[in-house]
Amino acid sequence: MFFPCNVDVPMERWPIANWLLIAVTSCISILTMIGAIPTGNWMLIGPGEYFTVGGLFGSLVSHAGIFHLAGNMLFLFVFGNAVNAKIGHLQYLFCYFLIGIIEGLLWVLLGGGPALGASGAIMGILGMFIIFYPRNDVTVFFWIWYASDTFEISAYFVIVAYFLFDLWGTMTDGGDGGVAYLAHILGSVTGFGLGTILALSGMVRSDHNEQNIFEAIGLRKHPSRSS
Repeated sequence: MFFPCNVDVPMERWPIANWLLIAVTSCISILTMIGAIPTGNWMLIGPGEYFTVGGLFGSLVSHAGIFHLAGNMLFLFVFGNAVNAKIGHLQYLFCYFLIGIIEGLLWVLLGGGPALGASGAIMGILGMFIIFYPRNDVTVFFWIWYASDTFEISAYFVIVAYFLFDLWGTMTDGGDGGVAYLAHILGSVTGFGLGTILALSGMVRSDHNEQNIFEAIGLRKHPSRSS
């Protein structure tokens, strides 16, 4: 078992918007699981009878079980904190829900049956993270049988590995595995595209000790080094 548990990203502000997002999503999901909030189409996104405007938002704050919720919130905490700290609170919430809406609409057009969960939007946040912080280290915890430890690796390798896993799942699952791999792919691509727009337009700039993906591969000069 492998999962990320920390990122080496100095943050210029407290990621309050992401913490609020995690808290609200966790509360609604748990209340749904215990029956305090009735289930229904409001928490699903899919074609035909499952498509509603409310479902575009409701599906982002509903989860199929406690492990589904815990896994998603862990990824959102690890990577979302850094993105929130980089771009600001209202901007972060706007980007998160924009990714979720675009991914949801694409899922309706290209996906299978009804789906729920914030995985697609969260993978979009990972897509933004790799644009802003490709070389920053991610601390990964692993547990294999009786052995457990942590190691550090560049964010590029971690996020690309998850993307390739979802791509493999999309091609081999056949829609019967209970995981909307295609939604993950759609979210990743949407977040990557949105992060690209923010980085190339100069709306989000690298700090003096950072490089975004375009600066890292030499396509753009770092702002502090430009003539």
